Amino acid sequence: MHRALLVLLLPSVALADRLTMKRLDGTNLHIAGNRGAIHWSEDTTVVLDLAADHKLAAAVSGTRGESNLYTSYSTDDVTTWATTWTGTWARQGDALVLDLALASERCARVKTSSDAAPVTLACRVPAKHKRVACTSAQVELADHTHADAWTCAGDDLGESPGWLLGKAGCLASLGGHMGRFSVQPCTP
Repeated sequence: MHRALLVLLLPSVALADRLTMKRLDGTNLHIAGNRGAIHWSEDTTVVLDLAADHKLAAAVSGTRGESNLYTSYSTDDVTTWATTWTGTWARQGDALVLDLALASERCARVKTSSDAAPVTLACRVPAKHKRVACTSAQVELADHTHADAWTCAGDDLGESPGWLLGKAGCLASLGGHMGRFSVQPCTP
């Protein structure tokens, strides 16, 4: 009887998982009597790469804006950012724990008004080191089916919103500025 030994050569750092999300909003509020309108918008993408050696790389980029249009004046407040983190990850029971170290951050926030020069405003500053505990959840999709996801609180992550990361693919959170939102699968 001959025994064969199969040896697989794998790279030392294999990608264990790529988790992605998008947050999209385009909400309008029209003020009674044609006195004005407010428009909120957001387009954010989060990509979290979890390597087999428990290292991670995270990237968040986005643009968020608020436009106010009234009969006598208008304002626009636009924030554009890109933030990256490195660090480590671990599973602890039903939780996914991320230890993030800020690698880079770029942010610009400008407010313009119809009667004044543009003003540069401060962006929210992300913590240099942050532990994020993500909880396992099932979220209802817009078509009333469900998807497994990780929900991760977003405090101290700068301009980044909280993360809703699909376990089996990209999830998009749509709307939400006025309290209502829906979730659907997306393409990263």
